[in-house]
Amino acid sequence: MHKAKLQRANREGQQVFYASAGMPATLAESRVKAGQYIVFSRWINTKAMILPEIGFDLSTGGLEKLYRDIFTTPEESAYHLTSIIAEHLMGGPELSGLLYPSIINQNGSENVVLKSSFVDESMKCIYASLYHIKNIDGQIYETEELDFAKPDATGKLDWRGRIRNWTIKTNNGELRMVSNGWDWNAYLPDGTYVEPE
Repeated sequence: MHKAKLQRANREGQQVFYASAGMPATLAESRVKAGQYIVFSRWINTKAMILPEIGFDLSTGGLEKLYRDIFTTPEESAYHLTSIIAEHLMGGPELSGLLYPSIINQNGSENVVLKSSFVDESMKCIYASLYHIKNIDGQIYETEELDFAKPDATGKLDWRGRIRNWTIKTNNGELRMVSNGWDWNAYLPDGTYVEPE
């Protein structure tokens, strides 16, 4: 039996994969404190991901409103209900998981919970980075990247002892660096995403 504890979208002992849309939501969801260290990982899906949504449409009524109100409450005492709702809503074999608002981040971002079977078959870790949380001011986090890892052939993280970097592979080549407000991504001129090394 898995040691997973009761959470918003899983029963005790039920293994699922939680993720947030970007670093700010992840920091808020992780409830980090200044001085702590945290490892972020970036993943991609290798097959189509089908996610029912809950809690985004405020105009719905009836059962949908009941689901939304229960599922998006910040009270952890509701987890015995929210875990049942989540299990029901992502119960179909074609469904990958569930998409819902980041409650701690004042619904300003998205969280996803994925079935362990989908993660095992259709998710790939691209890299991980170790960060130090230097300071927190409200929802503003000052962080410093300290180390970087990529999975080896067995899936084990190979830590490099340095931060991420990108390599231009051809003579006169170029990369376009794009910030999303909390992180950097690199792209070839044709728009192809380039993984860090």
